Amino acid sequence: MANFYTQGQVCSNAARVFVHNSIAAPFTRKLIESVEQIMIGDPFNPKVCMGALISPEHRQNVYSYIQSARLFLTGATLLIWRTVMPHFDKVVKEEIFGPVITLLEFTSEDEVIQRSNNSEFGLAGGVFTQNLATAHRIAQELQCGSVYINSYNVYPPGIPFGGYKLSGFGRENSVDTLLAYSQLKSVYVEGGSLPYPFPK
Repeated sequence: MANFYTQGQVCSNAARVFVHNSIAAPFTRKLIESVEQIMIGDPFNPKVCMGALISPEHRQNVYSYIQSARLFLTGATLLIWRTVMPHFDKVVKEEIFGPVITLLEFTSEDEVIQRSNNSEFGLAGGVFTQNLATAHRIAQELQCGSVYINSYNVYPPGIPFGGYKLSGFGRENSVDTLLAYSQLKSVYVEGGSLPYPFPK
């Protein structure tokens, strides 16, 4: 559900969801059930969870991704504005910045790592598994600045946040941020007499 915060307009949202093929069908059903429960409407209504996109132009841009996927996929069921769609290359490789999720099936750990890293971007990723050894192994291989294990989009104070590749440079929310505004200088002070370095 991490891609539906702020109408999907969060830079680290999970737009690509890789699901092992052994659980893909029940996962998809459960996800669609959950997405259908999101109340859309006036953001001043406390019961509403999703309001409008930032502008009519951006809404049209997001909708154009959905339309291009619909033209590519025959017989696909798309939930407009709470959209879950299977693999489509353009939608998978570009940042939509809207409430759209692509579901991608995988069969092996090596495959999901390779496909996850096959992107120009690398801001954040997540691993959901009961096996923490597997989670840490995959986290080491993912080419992104933040990896969440069994959670997503959690930013405790003091934890660096930033990306790899075209997802930016530097870090925010930590001491590392200060380093971007600093220039290191080493100063050595001798407290005694200066020794003569050569034999007399």
